Amino acid sequence: MQKISFPRLPIARSSIHHSPLRSRSYCAESLEHRIQQDVDRHLIFLNHSGKDDLDHIRQREKEINDVSELKGHLTLKIALLNAYATCGARIDAERKFIEVVRGVNGPPRSPKLWSHMLDCDLQHDDLPTAMNRFQWMMELDVEPNDYIWNAFCDYHEKRGQLMNTYELFSRSKYQPNRNCWLKLMWAFGKSAQIDAELMVYYKMKKLGHGLTPGEWTMLLDSLCTRRRVDCARSLMKQMRPSDFPHEIAWSTILDAQGKRGQIDDMLQLLDQMKGTIMPDDETWSVALATLKKAGRRDEMMAIFNFVKSELRSSKPWNIILSDKKGKLPDLMALFNEMKSSKATPDEFTWTIVLAALGSANKFKEMLGMFYDLKPKLKDPHSWTAVMNALGKDGQIEEMMHIFKEMRDTNTTPDHTTWAVILNAHGKAGRVTELLWLFEEMKEFMDPNDIMWTSILSTLGKSAIEDMLQLWNDIKNKVTSPHPWNAVINALAKEGRIKEMLSTLAEMKTTHTKPDVVTWCTIITELSRANLEADMQEVIQEARKQLPHAKTINHVIRVAKTNIASASKKGNKT
Repeated sequence: MQKISFPRLPIARSSIHHSPLRSRSYCAESLEHRIQQDVDRHLIFLNHSGKDDLDHIRQREKEINDVSELKGHLTLKIALLNAYATCGARIDAERKFIEVVRGVNGPPRSPKLWSHMLDCDLQHDDLPTAMNRFQWMMELDVEPNDYIWNAFCDYHEKRGQLMNTYELFSRSKYQPNRNCWLKLMWAFGKSAQIDAELMVYYKMKKLGHGLTPGEWTMLLDSLCTRRRVDCARSLMKQMRPSDFPHEIAWSTILDAQGKRGQIDDMLQLLDQMKGTIMPDDETWSVALATLKKAGRRDEMMAIFNFVKSELRSSKPWNIILSDKKGKLPDLMALFNEMKSSKATPDEFTWTIVLAALGSANKFKEMLGMFYDLKPKLKDPHSWTAVMNALGKDGQIEEMMHIFKEMRDTNTTPDHTTWAVILNAHGKAGRVTELLWLFEEMKEFMDPNDIMWTSILSTLGKSAIEDMLQLWNDIKNKVTSPHPWNAVINALAKEGRIKEMLSTLAEMKTTHTKPDVVTWCTIITELSRANLEADMQEVIQEARKQLPHAKTINHVIRVAKTNIASASKKGNKT
């Protein structure tokens, strides 16, 4: 076997170095130093090797084994094992593992060695070998580290077998630490196993592992996301004052209760929150929006009037402003009050006010405010609100002037902007300009169903053959019933009953199913055409599809009245 050799070092001429004892000590120290340098050099390579370095690792092992002083080095053997395990070379890793275990000092007590082999077993989907190795660790009193516990958790999570990880954690001789239990709890929550997530929580509680406010927030959010609001409320009652979660958790529970219609419970929770921490603006926004949606405006205004002096965000103000769109004096009074408060109006605020002025036909005031704000407006919604008001009033030239200014300021029109422009031209009967704008729009974005509906509706009023030709080109692209309804409505108004029913039959074969508007249009037109047999067939099908639609039931009653009236007139004649 090749022996390690080093070049002779120059020795200074000094009386101390002429001593034989001193010379032997110097050589021993020099050899030990050189060996440590080689060990460090090999360790640097092995610890930084990757999955594609298998051939280089094997070559490095050969170099190590060629030096007698390095061949049996325990640290190098463990480093080689880890490098092989990282590469997925399980046979090589197992060979080094056996060498280490059969060493003169017996199996090592460090969990790092075992963790790499266990991870390698699990990567090769060999759970029985991994469990046998884990049991061997327990027999040798080697306490698993976080890496080992998490490796089992990751393995079982990928296979939907997280309960196996829970049983392993619970029955093991050594208990995982708090972070491992926490990882298992989040894994259950991620896979929507809420009962199991709560089981881990109570296990942690029994072991004395508490949750931080941020972790409480995540747990409550998980419960509310899975519609376990009552369970989240129950947990909050068990909390200590120091455990209470961040404001975001309160907002989550309030929002979840509002969506479930538990308004009184939501208000009770809000009072409980005020006794613990002061709700932030986001929490107030959730409560106000929920009450607005539920139609409980008196309670909404009571809460808003209670907190408005402290609100710094525009969001709660915007919720109240949007509720007063049909009451311009009240809206403007509230808007002026907002400007003198701690909250600063944002672009959404301006959009609400501009739209309200336009709806009330206050075009002079709307345009005056708009031109004052124009340098600040970067969001297309504010511009769109003004153009929508002008378009509905038939002021097409003024609308297009603002549209040009919008593009000159590098504010990009979105789908809604283009839909407003197209609708305005369609209602004004400007078919040529409409088609020209539509072609221009397609250079910047793909049309959505709203735009297709606008184009089809416009063509249906004056050029139905052009509409049908366009419809044949695009009907496979639409994803909502609105374009279908535009075609059916145009055919109905032209009295083309056979084509209307054919379009309905074709619609039913697609993924887009008829909605309330579809059925109402068909039933109304059949009643006008006095086609009672066809109408009864359609009514029967509509009731099966939408049994609780009040609009359809009303249309059916009107249609039957029309049929009865037509029948009486026929009898008289």
